[in-house]
Amino acid sequence: MSLDSVTGVGLRLARQLCDEVSRDHSGGHARLRLHMRFRLTPSQIDESTGPAGTATG
Repeated sequence: MSLDSVTGVGLRLARQLCDEVSRDHSGGHARLRLHMRFRLTPSQIDESTGPAGTATG
């Protein structure tokens, strides 16, 4: 497998795994920001608290 065939795979993978990917190339430096939203499943929510961890009653 040549290097040309794998270039950009990391960025493509990041875009598949993350909700938002942004790149910035200001000042001669590269910055990559990855954003992932945390989603609770019903089994992770305790009955005494709401989805945000606040008391419900």
